[in-house]
Amino acid sequence: MREVWLKISGATGAKAYNLALSVATLSLTARLLGPEGRGQVGAVIAWVALFSTLGHLSLGSVAIRQLAIDRDAAKVSELLGSLAVYTCLLTLLGWMLAILMAALPETSAFGTLPVGLLILGFLSLPFLLWQTYGQSLLMGLDMASRFNRATMLGRTVNLVAIYVLVGWLAWGETGAIVSALLAGIVSAGGGMRALYLQAGRKFAPRLRCISTLASGAVRLHLNAIGTYLFTQSGVLVVNHFHGATATGNYQLAAQLIAVMLIIPNAVSQTMYGLVTKRGPDAAWPINRHVLHRAMLITAGSILLAWFLAPYMIPLIAGEGFSEAVHYFRMMLPMLLGGTLSAAMAAQWIGRGLFWQASTLTLFVGLCGISSSWILTPQYGPVGAIYATLIGYSIGAAFNLALYAYCARRSRRATE
Repeated sequence: MREVWLKISGATGAKAYNLALSVATLSLTARLLGPEGRGQVGAVIAWVALFSTLGHLSLGSVAIRQLAIDRDAAKVSELLGSLAVYTCLLTLLGWMLAILMAALPETSAFGTLPVGLLILGFLSLPFLLWQTYGQSLLMGLDMASRFNRATMLGRTVNLVAIYVLVGWLAWGETGAIVSALLAGIVSAGGGMRALYLQAGRKFAPRLRCISTLASGAVRLHLNAIGTYLFTQSGVLVVNHFHGATATGNYQLAAQLIAVMLIIPNAVSQTMYGLVTKRGPDAAWPINRHVLHRAMLITAGSILLAWFLAPYMIPLIAGEGFSEAVHYFRMMLPMLLGGTLSAAMAAQWIGRGLFWQASTLTLFVGLCGISSSWILTPQYGPVGAIYATLIGYSIGAAFNLALYAYCARRSRRATE
């Protein structure tokens, strides 16, 4: 148990550093770009994130499952090479789809977003895809600390680049997108040397491995789509109905919520490594203990954030983001659902519950996006927040059902 908490503490430390840099970056971009400029940058990043989420096909999660079965150098080499092939193919497919969407005869799917910003934003696509794959391989090999260090370096590069490009050279929104691109390149390279060594210094894509990954993706990827629909699509919906200024306030609040998930994300990383090493049933007692502690910590952080929000958000972003305080407070309960989901994710994957996880999460996502599409036109960003809370509530019910299942299996094993 002590070793597990040490790993969680190490991951939390890295994410705390990233939290500090994220807050500094938010503060800098908010003050330099204002709500409208921040909204444009946020919308471009959200579109690229959508393509990345849809495009990665959950192949990284399938790779974790494969590593739980076999972790020798030959298997790592196959997975590394096969995922590199997928990165190239899916990037080309994503770029072609984006071009088609921008060239629609009636109106561009991207609305009034500047074409130049979109082009720069979509250059990040291959690096976002590989971040997902690289992180999954490192978590499956219980080497997530390598990825954490690369992420820390990437966030540092992002902050410095924004200061230089946006603050000093006055490149505006273009500078912010270029900074994100540079950060993506640095983060994507994290752990590559370690993976290369684990693979016996070989990239060995195999048709059999490519086919196995595709088979798992068919069963699992609806899970990633559903997660995106109820956690991140709100930015695009708000931008569609209410423009850049409302999007800027909404996205600032949403990013602060994401920043507060540092401990749940650290728990998730550690649990993936534990489950792949010990198996889901043997890892469950530790998983349950860590989940209980993480939920208590999250509840405390929610109370603290509620009271500090009116003081911290204007300090971070300036007076132009006063609406973000209200949005942020409304979003705080999402942290409980996010913590539960992060702590239980390794159990879904480790038990091979691909179809079940995908079907349930897609259902949650469809409930969230449909609610958002109905509520946002009338209630603005508040409607999108209500929709996301609905999604998190339904998702929590499914995760609690899995919790009960795991607990029942654990009791039977000890009888």
